[in-house]
Amino acid sequence: MKESVSEVCERAFLSFEHFYKLYKKNQVTYPENYSDKDKDDFNYYMENCLVDFSSFLEYLNDHIDLIDNVLSDSIIAKMEILELHHIRKLNYAGKPFMVYGDKWAPANISGWLSEYKLFIKNYLDQQKSAKLLIDSEVHALRGRIENYTAAQIFEGNLEAYDIYVSSAKSNSYKALIYEALFLIVLCSIGCFSYSTFDKFQNTINSLETSTIVIFLISKFFVACVVIAICTYLIKRSSQHRKMAQIEKTTALELKAMGPYLKGISDDKIEEIKISLVSSYFGVSHIKDEDFHVNEALTNNLKATSEILKATSEAAKAVSETFKK
Repeated sequence: MKESVSEVCERAFLSFEHFYKLYKKNQVTYPENYSDKDKDDFNYYMENCLVDFSSFLEYLNDHIDLIDNVLSDSIIAKMEILELHHIRKLNYAGKPFMVYGDKWAPANISGWLSEYKLFIKNYLDQQKSAKLLIDSEVHALRGRIENYTAAQIFEGNLEAYDIYVSSAKSNSYKALIYEALFLIVLCSIGCFSYSTFDKFQNTINSLETSTIVIFLISKFFVACVVIAICTYLIKRSSQHRKMAQIEKTTALELKAMGPYLKGISDDKIEEIKISLVSSYFGVSHIKDEDFHVNEALTNNLKATSEILKATSEAAKAVSETFKK
């Protein structure tokens, strides 16, 4: 079973620690012709080497979760070289249980550990920078995908949007036609009533009672017919006006659906679109009796009631004439 990077580093440290313990017991054999300064340097490098090794292991354990397979294999290979070619130089072959006091052995170990610790740090920093760059690119790509998805949704709704806009324009046009017909009928009956009543007042003294009564009754029925026609025109206008408003609102909702669904997964988008089918298709938004009469048209309808008022005034005039 392959050793982990932590196990290999710990094994290398234990190998060095074995020689360090011998050094602390003064079981050291120095090379020939070593001066006291060389021996002091050896002691200094051994102490520094222990500190550097401990620091290296501590840094490694703190960042062990960030070490990938590539870096792990590199560390293992380097630690095996360190143990084989540098730590082994502390071994004194002449006598057992002695340390070979060459000052360059611990110095090389410390230098290598510091250098490779820096290498690992730079590797992890580059890995972190690369991850940030990749995350940034992924975020930008996700944004482009979301925009593309929103565009696809809008494009899919565009035909339905055009249909609703076209229907809204048609209903608005029909509402204007009915409103124009209402005004035409109202003005026409007003002019007609004015002319007939004017002639009636000029000839009222020469008419028979039966003729006057028939005239008033006919005017009453004409007024009722006019009211019925005007009411129908107003209702039809109101119906088309409301349909136009509903269709404009629906068209705007369809147009806004793309941006609204931006960032949602494709599966969720399909569920939402299916759930909205019943809201946009196969639903009657207006009932036959659900007509909201425009306030302006209602005020205009009051003019029609003046016909009945004029008829009543004429009847009063006739009755007063007969009383005389």
